[in-house]
Amino acid sequence: MKPINALLSATLALLLTGCWTSEAPLMPDAAMDKPSLSGTYSRFEGEVFTGDRYVVSLEGNELMVEHSEFGNAAKPAYTITFDALVDDLYLAQIVNANGKMEAYRLFRINDDGNEAYDMDFDCGDPETALPGVESDGTDCQFSNYDSLKSAAMARAAEYSDKGSGTKIVSRFERILD
Repeated sequence: MKPINALLSATLALLLTGCWTSEAPLMPDAAMDKPSLSGTYSRFEGEVFTGDRYVVSLEGNELMVEHSEFGNAAKPAYTITFDALVDDLYLAQIVNANGKMEAYRLFRINDDGNEAYDMDFDCGDPETALPGVESDGTDCQFSNYDSLKSAAMARAAEYSDKGSGTKIVSRFERILD
């Protein structure tokens, strides 16, 4: 019963977090970096395996991600591009298989790419004070990359200094190269 409670708690926490997004992808090609992520990953919320598997492959500056759940066939899910911020922290731009902008997240990726942490941001006064940022009280909508990157750098610095500023949503562990 504990794994189900942990999964429900993690799902509820995800639903209550803020989101950073934009009408269209904002990350310019010149900002895109290629972290060492490729292979098949299992997703965990806390220590609980969610049943999700992701196959990640590099195509140009983008990581193509296919998703499968509990052994079902993998389906195209996302394109993710990364901009290196500080240390092992990256700003991730996540676009769905239909080309629609989904969200921006912070990822912590270890050097060999065997493990990655997906982190979500709050949307608060530091972000809404930047030009081109609108908020509904929970979510931030960005209209330019400069403000988005400034906000991400501030959250990354806060995370690096104090371990705060973001919430870890998921851990991804490579199971196959």
